[in-house]
Amino acid sequence: MLEWVIRNSTWLMVMAVAFTIAAIGIAATFEPTPEAAFIAARQMYGLTALGVLLGACIIGPLTAVFPRMPLRRILMANRRSIGVSACIFVVPHIVCYLWPMFSLGWRELFNHGNLWVVGLSLGFLPFVNLSILAWTSRDASVKSLGGRRWKQLHRTVYAIVPVVLLHAVLVGADFGFATQSKGEPDYGSLVIFSIFTSVWVMLFGLRYRGVQWPTRSRIQSKQI
Repeated sequence: MLEWVIRNSTWLMVMAVAFTIAAIGIAATFEPTPEAAFIAARQMYGLTALGVLLGACIIGPLTAVFPRMPLRRILMANRRSIGVSACIFVVPHIVCYLWPMFSLGWRELFNHGNLWVVGLSLGFLPFVNLSILAWTSRDASVKSLGGRRWKQLHRTVYAIVPVVLLHAVLVGADFGFATQSKGEPDYGSLVIFSIFTSVWVMLFGLRYRGVQWPTRSRIQSKQI
């Protein structure tokens, strides 16, 4: 069963992403107005993209610190596709924001203050970076760039997480499932994602220091 999941992990991930995108879109249609539907969908797509991005970033440090953890092979086999999925969720997130602008006018982009504009600008940078990483998440790109350069490029994802968090904080409503066009931020979601980010940073630091659990000595003693 495990081998079957690993062999078909890419298709399983594609189906999961397609189902999630469709489910969010359908759920948003139950909002009272089209404007509220776009906002609800935009926020959920954004939160999902952030959650998947954190998941992709945490796999490396997590499996390095806990090398004998269950399902390690599945996580490592899907690490690349999970990262690509984060970029895919960003696309409908952006579309749900820009589509209403065609009817409201592009000046609407600047009607919420300077921090809002800064937040939108910060959101654009990770999208460009994720798009590049998604495009190069292929074996052909690894061969053309070389393993070392490819790893250096994809390690830039670690710099994206704090930028995305700052984008969500400045934009405000993208940290909650607000049903109004100017919904208040959901501080509960902010706290949850901040905790996950803190765990990721802690695991990243432990991996940098070469910490493993169980310790290498305990692993070697069990093998003996």
